[in-house]
Amino acid sequence: MLTEAIARRPGPVPRERNESNEFWLVAAALLLTAVIPGLSKYQAYDASGNSPASEFLWSLMYLVAAMRLYAMRAVAVPMLARSGWLWAFLGLMFVSVLWSVDPMTTFKNSIELIGTTLVGFYIVTRFTLPQFITILALTFSAIAIMSLGFIFGAPGHGRMDWGTGAWEGIYQDKNNLGAAASLAIISQVILCAISQGRSRAIAFVGLALFGAILVGSNSATAFADCAVVLAAVLAGFACRSSKFGVTARLLTIIVVAVAVIAVGFFGLTPESAYGVLGRAPNLTGRTDFWPYLQQAVADRPLIGYGYNAFFRSAVGAGYLSDYIVQAGGWTPYHAHNSFLQISLDAGYIGLASFLILLLCAFWRGVTYFAREQSRVAAWPVAITLYLFLGSFTETYFGNYNTLEWILFVVALLYPLRDRLSIEASKASEPSTIRGRR
Repeated sequence: MLTEAIARRPGPVPRERNESNEFWLVAAALLLTAVIPGLSKYQAYDASGNSPASEFLWSLMYLVAAMRLYAMRAVAVPMLARSGWLWAFLGLMFVSVLWSVDPMTTFKNSIELIGTTLVGFYIVTRFTLPQFITILALTFSAIAIMSLGFIFGAPGHGRMDWGTGAWEGIYQDKNNLGAAASLAIISQVILCAISQGRSRAIAFVGLALFGAILVGSNSATAFADCAVVLAAVLAGFACRSSKFGVTARLLTIIVVAVAVIAVGFFGLTPESAYGVLGRAPNLTGRTDFWPYLQQAVADRPLIGYGYNAFFRSAVGAGYLSDYIVQAGGWTPYHAHNSFLQISLDAGYIGLASFLILLLCAFWRGVTYFAREQSRVAAWPVAITLYLFLGSFTETYFGNYNTLEWILFVVALLYPLRDRLSIEASKASEPSTIRGRR
């Protein structure tokens, strides 16, 4: 039965040998999502960051995920069937091969996007949410140790500006390391909230380590986004408190109202916010090429240029030719904005499809947190919020072969898994009562 296959109760869960093996395999696979792109520092990759080795490893992940989902189809099929908006978005990306300016790239990468999504389905089907957060903690700990090894042992490889600048660790640049540290901090805060004793002490040590890495990365965007998410999580915990709930809810309303007033009446703009953070208003050059991309979207507004095809095609090079000259030959290979990237991939139809999916993720996350007593229920909406905020300067959503897309799929599905468990429990109650009579 579904209720027997899904464990709803948070906390440590005993693992059999096979489950333990899968636990470590998933942790290793997630670690590879950071290590593989980092290898581009030393190997020749194409514009999309692919290499034969990375494609082989990802293909292996897809295959294992599909096989395990088939083996656990009693649990997986209900979630697959109730994920219509997700499949609609994926289907649109796949169908965009029909009008793509680079059909082969669109076909191949859309298959990889579906495969990456199956990895997320497998994780949710196989592990409880506390187990997955533990997996993430192990994965990010390994990333932190490896990054610190580069930063202090080989600073020419682990820091920008030939070893004298901000930390980048095993990643290509500081923003990638900052994003990883932020995701680790959010997960670690949840882990601290649900752990006890020695486990909680270890979680706090990890939190301090990731905090130091975030500061060392000097990524203002990651720092600001992480701060907003942590404030929202802590406010959520306070609002549910039996002692301080009323006061916390009142203060939250006041803070939100003050923020709205500041934006609407005092002219608080993104430019002024970045000035406070000590960053240029052009977002490190991003806004310099966004007008060219916006013109491209305006020329094909409904259906775009095909999934991941624009930057790989002569069409994209034509739109960006003037910018490339101004930038001294540097060519962007993605939009550095999820919503702009999706508009390039599938036009406003694709953007509308994704926004509905994003609203679904927020709704599920908020209702899940409101319904569940355990603080672990804050993780899905917290991760979705971070990815949303980060998507205004990075391409997180709809990006194949990335940890960020896996995390979004996982955050979307864990509340659904819980809902299916509740429905299955209610459906089984009458038959149980009749059996006792």
